[in-house]
Amino acid sequence: MKIEFAVSAEALLTIGGATVLSVIIAMWVKHYLANWRWTPLVVLGITEAFTMTAQFIVSAGVLAWGGVYAAVLMGLFGASLAVFGYETVVNALGLAGVGPRSVASQVEKAKALLAKEG
Repeated sequence: MKIEFAVSAEALLTIGGATVLSVIIAMWVKHYLANWRWTPLVVLGITEAFTMTAQFIVSAGVLAWGGVYAAVLMGLFGASLAVFGYETVVNALGLAGVGPRSVASQVEKAKALLAKEG
């Protein structure tokens, strides 16, 4: 079984490439960012930077407005699919009673917070 994973500037300028990159960025950001509320914006910003850089590389250093527009949209769509796809999966699992957003888990977190606060 041979699995190929294209790592190129052209691959990043596709929905799939931008989404895979955003998922990887999100995993790192969630691990190291102290305030989780900023995660979607940080992921979007980093993804946009990567897609703009990829567009610059693909266009041999000459950025036309159409290429800039395409790169911005790829970054936006990729980050949106990664961040909100994750949220959808975690929320669905929570509704099913599994994971950190399940009712049981949230009750335990609330009890721990109340015990800590006194």
